[in-house]
Amino acid sequence: MTYFVLYATVATAVCRPFHINMITGGRMTRILALFVSLFLANVCYGQGKITSGNILNYDVRPAVQVGNQPIAFKEEAMKRKLVISIADNGDRNYAYTNGKPFGLFDKFLTRISSRGKMIEPKYRFKTLPGDKIEAGMKWTVSTGWYSGDCGEVKAEYQATAAAGPTVTISTNGKESNVSSLTLSYEGIARDDKGCGSRQSKRTVVYVPELEETVLDEFIALVSSGFLADGYKVELKSLQVGGETYRIEMKN
Repeated sequence: MTYFVLYATVATAVCRPFHINMITGGRMTRILALFVSLFLANVCYGQGKITSGNILNYDVRPAVQVGNQPIAFKEEAMKRKLVISIADNGDRNYAYTNGKPFGLFDKFLTRISSRGKMIEPKYRFKTLPGDKIEAGMKWTVSTGWYSGDCGEVKAEYQATAAAGPTVTISTNGKESNVSSLTLSYEGIARDDKGCGSRQSKRTVVYVPELEETVLDEFIALVSSGFLADGYKVELKSLQVGGETYRIEMKN
């Protein structure tokens, strides 16, 4: 018996990459398998990755702390709607729907500019370690910023990648589950004028199939352990033409 295996991979925002496995010795079956794969490629949207012109809808919540109470994020979220444009080299430009710039990121999700202003290379945060990322990887991120009276702040983060939550993408009663990676960054920031150190932690949930983050959470603590700064940004939906794809993380 001749064994024939046809792998038709169709990765879309609503259709997971899947495989058609057919074991046969017949020519007609092979032809049928080819037609099925072409049909499914036209049914599913795009190539599985977010593409230029898509609109991303986010919920943004600042971190708050009242007295000695635990740190929390505001219940009422601010809405952020961004249009993405992706260059051939992988750069991702996000802009508000009125055309004003939000941020330019490279293919490693390093923020290059913020609201139209370039960020110095030494102050950029490289979110992904390289072209390849998988659970179990560890790396170091060196970054910093300028903080007025405290001068230059330098920070070094120890980063790890682990299997993340299942992410569900749904539209019109249909849903698909995709895998994610949880990227964790922990480090201490120190300035050059003795204002005090800050312990920081950033958590990112990254979906390789979309080449996009669906969660970005950051908490910074002053040396006394109280909140200095923090935020939580969640990608809630994706608009593609007239379709809206809802995005939900499931632990």
